Amino acid sequence: MSIAYAVAKSVIGYYIKRMQNAQPKYGLDRGKVDLRGKRFGRLFVKTYVKGGLWHCVCDCGGEATVLTRNLNNGNTRSCGCLQKSITAKMRTTHGMSNSTEYHIWRTMKARCSQPTDCNYPNYGGRGIKVCEQWQNSFEAFLADMGRRPAGLTLDRIDVNGDYEPGNCRWATTAEQNTNRRNNHKIEFGGRTLTVTQWARELGVKPGLIANRLRAGWSVHRALSQPRGGSRHD
Repeated sequence: MSIAYAVAKSVIGYYIKRMQNAQPKYGLDRGKVDLRGKRFGRLFVKTYVKGGLWHCVCDCGGEATVLTRNLNNGNTRSCGCLQKSITAKMRTTHGMSNSTEYHIWRTMKARCSQPTDCNYPNYGGRGIKVCEQWQNSFEAFLADMGRRPAGLTLDRIDVNGDYEPGNCRWATTAEQNTNRRNNHKIEFGGRTLTVTQWARELGVKPGLIANRLRAGWSVHRALSQPRGGSRHD
């Protein structure tokens, strides 16, 4: 075999190998659609990396390496800043994250639903719950309770009842202490229920029954008198 033939065979083999492993321009994998210069949400595709990964620059100035499928299906639309901004907006929509009422709402939920809270044994541990609308919405809690008057704190009228509209009020410390001392289950008609349980059964607010009893009404009259009825009727 001549030297010229050997060289020619080597060169041809080299180019055949290159053709077999050829990649399209820009260094893309074979069959890969070029996404360079395209925009996906906040991401601008800058360069192709490898293995279906693209190096992207975000509108916020951040960078991210993203899979082709996550760009195409919309799963990834930013370097992570989009989710952070959405979460921040959700947390501050009401603009009261630093308010006293917001702090009261959060601590109320914690002592009823988080076993790690130091007050849980006296609330959630006893079966005390926060009603669904208040559990899921600070705005609903604020709409029902209003802003906290100076010097008052959140109080349940029936200390065995849940945190819910009709069983909560803003009260002084003295009122809360009186409520704790005097609150007890009420026996009527051969049944013993809490103020909240009687209120639910009768279709009235717990506060109505509690106020009647504090005013000196008998249990029979407090539970039998229609709403709006006077003690002197």
